Amino acid sequence: MRYTPSWLRASRQSFAYGHDVTPHATPARFGLIVRGRREALGLTQAEVAERCAVTRTYVSALENGHKNPTLETQVRIATALGVELSALVKEAEEKR
Repeated sequence: MRYTPSWLRASRQSFAYGHDVTPHATPARFGLIVRGRREALGLTQAEVAERCAVTRTYVSALENGHKNPTLETQVRIATALGVELSALVKEAEEKR
């Protein structure tokens, strides 16, 4: 029997049940919103990373949709960008 990664199984289930969102779509949208806000503020990834106590490579991976940050990290990112977390989440949901 072939091994199927859990993310692929979830993606197939999502498709089978008519959902339009794969498991990785939300982190990707959240990352795009973070990048947009960061660039609008004229901040570098390194500056945001320092404010959030994470690495610059983490911020890069997050912006590219490769990280699914914990709630604590999401709050730190929102604070670093001077916005409420709920506003970031709402904006990401509207990008569907």
